[in-house]
Amino acid sequence: MNEIRSIDGPGLTLAASSHASAGSESAPSSTALEDRVEISDLARVLQDAWDSAVVQQDKIDDIRAAISRGDYLTNEKLDVALDRALKDL
Repeated sequence: MNEIRSIDGPGLTLAASSHASAGSESAPSSTALEDRVEISDLARVLQDAWDSAVVQQDKIDDIRAAISRGDYLTNEKLDVALDRALKDL
């Protein structure tokens, strides 16, 4: 009467089980239920992006600190930025 059906989907598999009514005893099943988690390729890519965002935040913090100190903009950095902008034209 109390039946749980299996749930399947991308990266998700849950085994089905059937429960006997509360008043009856049943023999243990020879099939053990197994939980399993699979991480998709997309989830791995998203995790890598999240991890690199933390690294990028460190760079942003360093640049902000350099700007606050007044030593971020140098002639060399301006030359590199100008060269990159001209290449894009």
